[in-house]
Amino acid sequence: MSIYLDNAATTKPCDEAVKAAVAAMTDNFGNPSSLHRAGLDAQLAMDGARKIIADSIGA
Repeated sequence: MSIYLDNAATTKPCDEAVKAAVAAMTDNFGNPSSLHRAGLDAQLAMDGARKIIADSIGA
């Protein structure tokens, strides 16, 4: 399987990406470096996203 990453600004994002972006902007908008609940939630979301990306590229 190959992944094409050179779409510039012309590619419509998939529904999952849109949903994740909306969640990041509405639910997990805290500073992930902060120790309060909103920051911790944002850190968990960011860690989850990193794992998904790493797994998808075999890192």
